[in-house]
Amino acid sequence: MKLSPQIKSNAVYTIALLYMILFVYAAISKLLDYDNFQAQLGQSPLLGAFVGIISWLVPAVEIIIAIALIIPKLRVIALYSGYSLMVMFTAYIYIILNFSNYIPCSCGGILEELNWTDHLIFNSTFVLLAAVGLLLSSEPRRLKLTVLLLVATAILSTGFITLLNYMSEDLSKNHNSFIRNFHFLAEKRNELVFDYNSNYIAGIGKDKIYLGNYGAPFQITVLDTALNVLAQPKIKLVPENLTFHSAVVRVRPPYFFFIDGTTPCVFRGTLTDWKATLKWKDSTWFSHPEIIDSVNIAFKTSKANLDATIGTLNLQNGKVHFADAILTRQIDGRFDSDGTLQFDSLTNRLTYLYRYRNQYTLAGRNLNVITRGKTIDTISKAKIEVADIEERHERKMSKPPLIVNKGNVVHKNLLFVNAGLVGRYEDSQMWKESSIIDVYDTDSKSYISSFYIYDVGGKKLRSFMVRGDMLYAMIGNSIVSYRLNSKITDYYRKPFKDSNSIN
Repeated sequence: MKLSPQIKSNAVYTIALLYMILFVYAAISKLLDYDNFQAQLGQSPLLGAFVGIISWLVPAVEIIIAIALIIPKLRVIALYSGYSLMVMFTAYIYIILNFSNYIPCSCGGILEELNWTDHLIFNSTFVLLAAVGLLLSSEPRRLKLTVLLLVATAILSTGFITLLNYMSEDLSKNHNSFIRNFHFLAEKRNELVFDYNSNYIAGIGKDKIYLGNYGAPFQITVLDTALNVLAQPKIKLVPENLTFHSAVVRVRPPYFFFIDGTTPCVFRGTLTDWKATLKWKDSTWFSHPEIIDSVNIAFKTSKANLDATIGTLNLQNGKVHFADAILTRQIDGRFDSDGTLQFDSLTNRLTYLYRYRNQYTLAGRNLNVITRGKTIDTISKAKIEVADIEERHERKMSKPPLIVNKGNVVHKNLLFVNAGLVGRYEDSQMWKESSIIDVYDTDSKSYISSFYIYDVGGKKLRSFMVRGDMLYAMIGNSIVSYRLNSKITDYYRKPFKDSNSIN
């Protein structure tokens, strides 16, 4: 059936009018709720690294196209532009649905009530409408050329979105663009509430969790993985006449270690009777003890000039070994090197994460530096000020420092960081109600994703541990378990001997 020129003209005008209404409404909706629009774009796994440009460019382009559609001489060009933009939107949604690690929130505005599949159908419909309008606008002898232009435009538009996806992912994961990707990757499973908040996770075995208590250092609570209390044994030491100031317990089945770095001393015993004997006592002050194996312990200490360093202790021969290359000096060598030391028995690697800068160091059990990496925030130099009190021979912070990393856990090749800084386009209210965990692959030195650990009773995350697909968190008076989504655990390198025991 051959359509008359008037019908074609009316059809093209109607399609142009629909596009104009869509783009004007969409642009105004974005601009009126600009902060929300920008924040939602910031959570996009495809466009997060380009939010600053895209957040104003998209509504600007939509308004320009809408104006051009009113002008008859520019209508064809405007339809091609609208067609290209809608192809980009459609390709974006298709990639989100089929290739993204997670699906972010809806984009709001005119399509606020639609889910992502509805978006795809809606956008595809407008792509077809623009194509029909352009075909109807074409002269019969130029119909093949119009078809070729439509195909070429679709290919180029899809290719552009695919390129943006690749570039955004590369920037977010490898070039410290401080924009987080939030995935729903931790599902709360169980919670156990105590009458006090002095518990800490001393260690995790195959099917048991061991809690120590800062207020009662000899008291242990043994839980199963469902957070049911199995036993509450008390530690017995031989000899018993030492004075302790900052004792902690570290459990690595079949052993446990009772350690005080200020006395300083190390006791070791077995989990069968919870009796420990003195294995080492010396004058070398240390902190952050990490069990390497049954006779070797890694720790942090200070040199004669007060610069921090990492060392190891051998309980068999009593020898202490230091490795100055792990920590790097920036300002004073002591406060600027503050951080947390972790040892992972599955990889036989130590990880040191700095507290006031975006850096971490991986080292072997012999303290040889393997590599250095960065977290996604931009603070590469510690923002601290230090004062020396000569009368007391003391060195102190002269003002509150900027905390970049609050704490961390290492499991296999993944680094889980309790983040200290708010990223761009993040909701400040969420920071008041939760803690943010950033996840990194230390093998590729890349950022993977982030997720929330919500406050309990108004109290924030104090510490946590990860084993396999489970995360156990101390929050206020509670210990809470979470199951990690496969989108995290799939990043674990294999093979690993998934055991926490000392052989």
